[in-house]
Amino acid sequence: MYRKLLPFLLLILIVASCSFPEEFGLPSWETTFHMNILNDSYNVLELAEEDSALVAMGDTLGFVKSDSESVSIELDPTGAVSEDKEIVIGKIEINEPEPKQTEITIQEMVEEHGLFVPGLNSSMNGQPVMVPSFELEDIEKGFDKFEEFQEVHFSSGYLDMSFTNNMIFWLGSVDGSLPFTATLKGVYTDGTIQELISLDFPQGIAPNGGVVEYNNYDISGMVIPDSLRMIIHGWSDGTAGNVEILDYYAGLDIEVDFEDFVIDHAVAPIPAQAIDDSVEVEVSDEYEIYEATIEEGEYFLNLDIENQIDLNINAEVYIDNIYDPTGNSYETSFTIPRSQGGTSYFQKDINLAGFSVGDGSEPVQIVKIDFYTYTQDTEDEVRIIDANDKFTVHANLQPLDFAYINAVISQEQDIDPITGDIEIDLDVETEGDFEMVGASQMKLDISYGNSKIPARLELNLTASNNEGETVELIEYSTGNAPIIGIPAQSNFTIIKDFSDYNLNEILSIIPTNIQYEVDPIVGGIGSEAAEFYAGDTLYADIEFSSKIDLATDSWIIPQEDGEPQTNEEDVADFDQDIYDTFKNGRINLKYINTTGVDVKAEILISATENDLVQQLYQFENPDTTKITIISIPYLETTNETMEKQVEVKQTDLKYLLQDTAYIGSRIGVYSEQGTPLSGSVQIQAELEVQILAGDHLLDD
Repeated sequence: MYRKLLPFLLLILIVASCSFPEEFGLPSWETTFHMNILNDSYNVLELAEEDSALVAMGDTLGFVKSDSESVSIELDPTGAVSEDKEIVIGKIEINEPEPKQTEITIQEMVEEHGLFVPGLNSSMNGQPVMVPSFELEDIEKGFDKFEEFQEVHFSSGYLDMSFTNNMIFWLGSVDGSLPFTATLKGVYTDGTIQELISLDFPQGIAPNGGVVEYNNYDISGMVIPDSLRMIIHGWSDGTAGNVEILDYYAGLDIEVDFEDFVIDHAVAPIPAQAIDDSVEVEVSDEYEIYEATIEEGEYFLNLDIENQIDLNINAEVYIDNIYDPTGNSYETSFTIPRSQGGTSYFQKDINLAGFSVGDGSEPVQIVKIDFYTYTQDTEDEVRIIDANDKFTVHANLQPLDFAYINAVISQEQDIDPITGDIEIDLDVETEGDFEMVGASQMKLDISYGNSKIPARLELNLTASNNEGETVELIEYSTGNAPIIGIPAQSNFTIIKDFSDYNLNEILSIIPTNIQYEVDPIVGGIGSEAAEFYAGDTLYADIEFSSKIDLATDSWIIPQEDGEPQTNEEDVADFDQDIYDTFKNGRINLKYINTTGVDVKAEILISATENDLVQQLYQFENPDTTKITIISIPYLETTNETMEKQVEVKQTDLKYLLQDTAYIGSRIGVYSEQGTPLSGSVQIQAELEVQILAGDHLLDD
């Protein structure tokens, strides 16, 4: 077009002038080239995208990231506990022996034992006689056998004996000058005869109904057979010079009777008798159980009984602190067979599945098994029984799993830790001194399902970023990983703020990953009872949050889908001729900064997107052979549109000499504590270049 204007312009010049310059050419002038190179809005709330850890908290940008993990709670079951108890028969009861009597008559003394005393014969029966003194030599008379026993060993007891003299003469003498004795002997099944008791009668036994009694004669330690004999021996005063009517058939009546005895060995028919005792099985000391329901399955209380008593034993068993599914105390009955001279064995396995330990009123420390037993009557059959004969109960409480437990867990239980990784995808990167100084919080939402277990949580947490920085969570007061007490509740929330922990330091590195391990410590904590339901899950929702209250002098590079935001600009209108005739240039800025902090900006121009992205992160020593950086000074906070100009050099524009250039920006932020990051920065940048126009612009 310019070339078509040339003849017209020449004609005007010829007509208007009467002379020509020595050098003829088109005039030169200055003109302005305008090109918009930036029109961006940096809205901090727009950084809070769906996949970002930044969220909108009102009109303020906040950091929130959480993760949820769970682990099954498996309390260690009560270990197998057992108790061995020897239950001895103790006091042996036999049928009460009937008193036994015997009589030694004058007739027996004379006719069977050869006693020769003048006047003592059958022909004198009923006649008056005067009997002189005489000697009795071992006149023996037996008792009827005791039907109640064959042989017994008395550990304690007494024998009562009475002697009634129905004869006409003295036995012994009243003045003690003529001794008289009676000896009780036992005849044993093996044929041996043993003296049991020897009695002296220092005053004798008076005639005609005289009685001497020996009561409460201690027989402790004696072994007495069922066959007893009495032997009398000594002198007699006769009728002491008196004439008496002879009763030839009268005699000495003797009676023996056992009283208040305890037997520790018996060869006898044994009547039914009680043997009561109990076995106490201590529950695991890992629990102070108030109430616990045993899981369904096979959970046995094993009773293994060894019987060394030669008696059948009927047993009624009551188990204290064990309740069946109907809520009644458990009881059962069975018969333990006799030993028959050796040892008999009996086993009773009680399946406690679905049963309860304790009723919730007080802690259960023992499971008491009461044995109310009685032996079966042997009737007429003789048994050999010792008081120390025993039956031994081996009570074994197998390991128990609980479907429900209400107990003080007195020892620490091993619970698997809750572990996880929180991946953080922040659409922002920073360079420089950047701190989170706002009210950072860590929140733990803990759920035990139905369980209510007082516990402690040891929280091990490490944050890291792409620059290799790591920060571990610590409690300021201890310098250690925090241990957080959790109450006996099924669902609760624990919130910890930055005053206790170094949460701000963790978030200030702009972490890309937070690894955590929550170690539950259950048991060994105190006296607070826990409620646990089998199969429950410990669920932890860990959340970190902070309003980005900046104390910073740093760079922020907005990102989109994990990549820096860049603009591809069509700059074909800016060609070499414009560049060559550059006189001066500037960038005219229009901006609104409502972030509440001072910001600065740098415009980066490059020929390739790859070079632009690489150099966006080079804050100290950028490669200026690959990129041009145009610095924009601080943009103060404002609520209205402001304008500024930034001078540019010709060399700043070299990457515009092509069809396409890549333009990006980074924002420098400066803030002191107390200014939450909010609002936006909107910048419009127009490149204005003054060039020297001339015939070099008038081409085809």
